[in-house]
Amino acid sequence: MLGQELSADEIVGGEGADLAPGTKVGEYEIERKVGAGGCGVVYLARHPLIGKRAAVKVLAPARAADPVQVDRFLLEARSVNAIGHRNIVDIFAFGKLPDGRTYLVMEFLEGEDLGKHLEKVGRLAPEEVVPILSQLARGLAAAHAKGFVHRDLKPENVFVTTQDGQPQVKLLDFGLTKLADATEATRKTRKGVVMGTPQYMSPEQARGRDVDHRTDIYSLGVVLYECLTGRLPFDSNSDVDILIRHACEAPQPPSLIAPLPAGIDRIVLKCLEKDSARRYASATDVAVDLERTLGLPVVSDRASSPPIAAPIVIEVDRRPIHETISSEPDGGRVSVSALATDRRKIGVAALLGLAILGVLLLIGGLLLSTNSTEAQSVVAATVPTLPSSPPVSPPTVTPGAPPRAAELPAPPLVGQLAIAVKLRGARVSVDGVDVPVLRGVASVADLRAGEEHVVRVAAPGHEPYERSVRIGAGQTSSVEPDLEPAREKAARPPHRGPGAGSDRDGIVNPWE
Repeated sequence: MLGQELSADEIVGGEGADLAPGTKVGEYEIERKVGAGGCGVVYLARHPLIGKRAAVKVLAPARAADPVQVDRFLLEARSVNAIGHRNIVDIFAFGKLPDGRTYLVMEFLEGEDLGKHLEKVGRLAPEEVVPILSQLARGLAAAHAKGFVHRDLKPENVFVTTQDGQPQVKLLDFGLTKLADATEATRKTRKGVVMGTPQYMSPEQARGRDVDHRTDIYSLGVVLYECLTGRLPFDSNSDVDILIRHACEAPQPPSLIAPLPAGIDRIVLKCLEKDSARRYASATDVAVDLERTLGLPVVSDRASSPPIAAPIVIEVDRRPIHETISSEPDGGRVSVSALATDRRKIGVAALLGLAILGVLLLIGGLLLSTNSTEAQSVVAATVPTLPSSPPVSPPTVTPGAPPRAAELPAPPLVGQLAIAVKLRGARVSVDGVDVPVLRGVASVADLRAGEEHVVRVAAPGHEPYERSVRIGAGQTSSVEPDLEPAREKAARPPHRGPGAGSDRDGIVNPWE
């Protein structure tokens, strides 16, 4: 189905010299380069003794010098090995090159990522989507069961290969993964910092808040939406606008964009609920619902259900032998031998029984008809008479009294601010506190509503920007600063020293 040869992860690559064919990396020898970009380089390698192929992912030099990036690289290796699932790419070595660059060795896959395939075909039919998304959901569920949250689920991180003619899915790039129960000391990201890809972020992730496994279920819903319709639920040229729409706007039902079977809208929109408590409780539930909706075999039900015992088969043996019941150890089969005697005696006994039954029914009918009146009297006498309930008087209403207002929960007293940053090297602060910029957006959550908040932006070669913003309760406000180029300052006149014929104010001194 998908046929371009790529590495297990299309990591975009780095500076630094490329590894030449034959270079030894751990136990593997480099054969050729297969992918490159800003984060690193990927090579095809082979074990010289057993011939096993692998993908070697080398971190870019600039990132290899950053301890945080190296920690994330190592976290990716540890995460996938702790999970150990067939739908998650396998990483089996980690180390450093002589020049200090860090590398991973992982399984080499042939195929392409789901993002590239969608670019080619636009959208997929539901019967193509469900086998892929069901495997992806089960890989996510395995990660969640071990306490990991992916946080960057998108088609580019879903690699599709084939096995026995069927699509085989591998989930990639656990570099932004998070332990759901991590303490403050072990967290790799600080609360309020936005991590991930805006087009696939959950509302809570867009706000920079703590997330759990349900943020991945929201992202799974976005991927499902895109596969079925060929479009994203929310897209824009502005990352700030995308984040705001994820947080505040309801998506259009996918069936209004593409023809879909009944029930698909319900599944997609349940994944995309703004309130995480209203989404699916687990990724496995998404897979099961998709399979049942399309009438496909439910893989998780077969895997989790106990084996079904062999059915009990009852056979009637009509051979002329004595009556017997015997159990045989042949998979639960039971043989019952019938009594074979004089068939005439059996027929006479049956007719005699029917005649006696008819007489009894006739006598019973006569007794019922003659005593029906007495029976009704007896029944009526045995039923107790229930006392009647007193009439319920309507509640009294005092004339002119205002109706009692329903008690409503207090509205939220905080809001969110998203600041679009277009200039490289710009620094952003809100109320004097620096805010990190990620993918051109500085996002701050839990700002007090109804108060003025001061936004300052400074960038090299531009005039500083300052603006006061008031945020509504429970709302997200956006700011797109337009910084003007720095104005050239007028040159100061040269200072004239003593004896130059003037004082500091430029007035001629005639005494000099």
